[in-house]
Amino acid sequence: MRKKVIKRMCFDAIFASISLILYVFGPKFPLPFIFPGFLDIQFSMLPILIITFMLGPIDGLIVILVRFFVKVFAFSSFTSPYGEISDLIYSIVVVLVVSLVYSKLKKQENVSSKRRFVTLLISIVGSWVVGGLLSNSFSIPIYCLIMGKETVYNMVAIFPFVNESNWVLYYFTLAVIPFNLLLSSIVGVLTLLVDKHLLNFYNRI
Repeated sequence: MRKKVIKRMCFDAIFASISLILYVFGPKFPLPFIFPGFLDIQFSMLPILIITFMLGPIDGLIVILVRFFVKVFAFSSFTSPYGEISDLIYSIVVVLVVSLVYSKLKKQENVSSKRRFVTLLISIVGSWVVGGLLSNSFSIPIYCLIMGKETVYNMVAIFPFVNESNWVLYYFTLAVIPFNLLLSSIVGVLTLLVDKHLLNFYNRI
């Protein structure tokens, strides 16, 4: 029993470290001609989803919280702590939703691997988009207060038809939703391709 607890704690620590490294130092790919420049394709949610599928939602939440607190207190930026809180919101939403769907799938008999893959991918993408909308609904008003509405507007207004009266609507519909659809699909597919292999490895050691 003690060995299992220690092994689980070690995996939580390892995946939290990987997620933090990807969050702070990992590869990031902005798509400035499609989305505002501060929306980066990055993969810090990948280890969080993997550990959630491997060990459960508690472990996923532990990794999220470790990443959050270390980032806030050790790697603060001009958006701290609001950017980190925004990431915390959507990360928690994703972990809770996909854990619930995964748990229900495990209770169903004769679920094909294809159906499992598609259902879990839909749950990842759907919860990620909802979480992204919630997190941006939290962060954008705060950034407007801190940096000024004009500054935020200049950051998000990449389309010629966007102006100061409609930028919020277009930011959510043309940036937040499609960006999160794209990012969650990439991370979701990568997660589902490796999670079973890593779970088998975890069970063997």
